[in-house]
Amino acid sequence: WSSADGENLTFSIVLKFSDIKSKRNSDKISHLRPTAQFAISEIATLAVSSYLKDNGIEAKIKWPNDIYVGNKKICGMLIENTASSDSILSSVIGIGLNLNQIDFPPELLNPVSMKTLTGRSYDLHKELERIISYFCKYLPFLYDEVSLAGLKDKYISELYRLGVECEFTDCRTSIIFKGTIIGISEHGLLKV
Repeated sequence: WSSADGENLTFSIVLKFSDIKSKRNSDKISHLRPTAQFAISEIATLAVSSYLKDNGIEAKIKWPNDIYVGNKKICGMLIENTASSDSILSSVIGIGLNLNQIDFPPELLNPVSMKTLTGRSYDLHKELERIISYFCKYLPFLYDEVSLAGLKDKYISELYRLGVECEFTDCRTSIIFKGTIIGISEHGLLKV
């Protein structure tokens, strides 16, 4: 990742989940099972994707948590969860979104920015507030089984190259094969 000073958004969202054994949870949000870890990726990517769509940019989610416009990367995320045996304790969601940068280092194969796509310049502070508001709209989905299922369905429907035959490389064997993305497993693994 490369970001020119003052041209893009690079930020982290920190979620602290309550430990069900703790009595002091005033600064934390409700308990979340470890099996729901991938739902954090789903809400983060869907929030950014929705934000981009409302800005007239048709975005797709490249599994597990990058955002593409066409075949170009506009956003990358790194999500780190800390979990105990019965709950997720915290999550740090690092997000890099290309807003205003138009010149990228040549070693980056496929970057694109909102400014490149729309011709507009964006105020970093205002756009950060807007993205956080999208994130906050998706956050409650973590706590309802029906909403979680709907979240997964929406995530799958927005997958980059869903239903398109492509070449893949098996990371264990380095064998290249053709396959078609058909969805994700219950634990968030890509199904090809």
